[in-house]
Amino acid sequence: MKILIPILATLCLSLWGNIAAGEDDQATLVADEVTVDGDGNLIATGDVEIYFRGESLTAPKVVYDSTNDRIDIEGPLFYIDKDGNEMEGVSANMTRDLQNGLVKSAKFLINQQMELEATSVEREDGRMSTFSDVVATSCIPCKGTIPIWHIRAKQVRHDKDEKQIYFKHAQFRILDFPVFYTPYLRMPDPSVKRYRGFLVPSYRITSQLGTGILIPYFIPIGESRDITLTPYISPNTSTLRVRYRQAFKAGNITFEGAVSQDKLGDYGLRSHGVLTGTFALPEKYKLSFWAERVSDSSYHGDYFDAPTSIVTSNISIDKTEDKTHREAILYNYHSLYDSNSVTPTVLSYNRIEHKFNKKLLGGTVRAIGEAQGSYRKSNDDVAGRDTGRLNSALLWSDQRTGPMGLRWGYDTQLRYDIFFTGQDSNYDEVTSAATADAMIHLRWPWMTKTANTQHIIEPILQLGYSVRDDKDIPNEESLRVELDQGNLFSLSRFPAPDRYENGARGAVGLRWEMRHTKGYSLGVSAGRVFRDAENTDFSVSSGLREEHSDLLLAVSAKTPFGFSMMGRGLFGVDGKTTKAEILTAYSKNRFEFNLGYSHLNADSDESRNEDIQEYTFDSKLKLHQDWKVQNSFRYDLIANKVATAGLGLEYDAQCFNIDVSATRRFTESGTSPPQTTFQLTVALKGFSTGGASRPRNTSCRN
Repeated sequence: MKILIPILATLCLSLWGNIAAGEDDQATLVADEVTVDGDGNLIATGDVEIYFRGESLTAPKVVYDSTNDRIDIEGPLFYIDKDGNEMEGVSANMTRDLQNGLVKSAKFLINQQMELEATSVEREDGRMSTFSDVVATSCIPCKGTIPIWHIRAKQVRHDKDEKQIYFKHAQFRILDFPVFYTPYLRMPDPSVKRYRGFLVPSYRITSQLGTGILIPYFIPIGESRDITLTPYISPNTSTLRVRYRQAFKAGNITFEGAVSQDKLGDYGLRSHGVLTGTFALPEKYKLSFWAERVSDSSYHGDYFDAPTSIVTSNISIDKTEDKTHREAILYNYHSLYDSNSVTPTVLSYNRIEHKFNKKLLGGTVRAIGEAQGSYRKSNDDVAGRDTGRLNSALLWSDQRTGPMGLRWGYDTQLRYDIFFTGQDSNYDEVTSAATADAMIHLRWPWMTKTANTQHIIEPILQLGYSVRDDKDIPNEESLRVELDQGNLFSLSRFPAPDRYENGARGAVGLRWEMRHTKGYSLGVSAGRVFRDAENTDFSVSSGLREEHSDLLLAVSAKTPFGFSMMGRGLFGVDGKTTKAEILTAYSKNRFEFNLGYSHLNADSDESRNEDIQEYTFDSKLKLHQDWKVQNSFRYDLIANKVATAGLGLEYDAQCFNIDVSATRRFTESGTSPPQTTFQLTVALKGFSTGGASRPRNTSCRN
């Protein structure tokens, strides 16, 4: 039977006689048998367990040598330090506090990720461990097999406090084949989150830049800052990428940029930079910003394979409370192709919305105020037009349920808007307009049930009327209008107050939904807007210009086996679509995909001179526990050719990760020509640079 011996009661005269100064120094010994020989040596045998200062040791036999004040341990022994690192060994001779000593034929597991197997380990002051004739790996080979990769070294030192691993005469091997040698190698151990050193490199091949390598180097600057420098070297470019991060008590900032000298043209020194940040301000306000600049129009496409026509920067402050929302945003737009003197480059938007606590005749009252302005660099008449507006609105709305489930409600609104126009002789400098709106809506949902199915059908009717001063105001913000389920029954379908629906109008709709107890659902909704006269402020493709709008039809479906679909389209009186989109998705077990179709008619009002019609497809397939393949695809139906395509293959094993990808952009984008890109990244797990290895419970088949 085991004997439990508290150290202060029994071992204070022998094994740890002078320790036990405080509660943390109390030790416990558990063994099947404890004896003391004639020389005063304490001998514990049979499932011996020692617990001391958060560390533990188990072994078949432990002998305390009272003369030399040391412990002889006969294995197999198993030791766990207070950080959770584990050690196995055949035998050991250690000091009584387990902080110094020699372990023979040892295996040392750091942070459940990196294993070092050595002929011996010398432990010094509980901090330094020196391993001799070492094999280090994060792979768990089955019996009689070779690990995928390992490092052989004459000597390895592990600094527990600095959390560093130092290799001497190290040889990196793949399937036991030597591929790399270095006389000295230092790496952070797996528990390190931030430490100076190289991160995982990647190889990149593009048709523009050739074959190159990216080697990131991470530099921590104190506890709250760090910088990563990534040289990108290929035959056609010398690029330095920079990422700087800093955390503050109330927020953080990140800067990512690059400087390039390449052979792609007479660009000279090329660059790109993005600064982002978020901060918590006093009184629960939140500040966020995004600032981006690029040296030329081709840089995005040449280096990131993500061409863009406009670079946007913004800074915003907002606060949302139970009854009030406030926001202020300042935008800056920089076109890479069009003239920045005649397009708005600076835009400000400010809004406050408040919901009053007291209700008016049972209805909810809200007040809204907005201020907006835009600026063009040009001083020319018309082309350099600058605009601004001040808008105020008072809204009163309610919704109630009457007999037989009939739901009815109303929305009323009073608006007063002031518009400012500069550098455009076609409009007055200051124009004001007052608006009054009223709308009622009726909904009558019906529901029927069977044993497994529930059906809901709901007809909807809206009637509204608006009176507004007829004023001539430039259309700056309402050029693009979308008719969808969100605004079908709105007071106005214009996105901004510079355009507004006037006179009598209404909308009708019908919604049907089916739900099955096994998880199936299907929904269909349709609606149409009608008014007393056409409104040419709407674009042709919006479907809202005529007295009777295009028919809005929306469909959604969901199944219990992972398939879902949603679609929306506008259909004219001739049955043809002006705008349509369909999105389908599937996700089940190891396979998932997204398939999309979109169609937009040409519309000069929306700066779209040609029809757009395309398919998009992306998928992911987990071939095995470790293998994953994914692809992306975009096909232009108008041009009848592939626009973009991509394929990726990832092998995520227990101790390493390989990620290979290939992408092709078949079309020109601005000044960036078509481009093919290949990228390869190999990461060894178990070091802080390569990510964590999997839990070490890998099973082997006999």
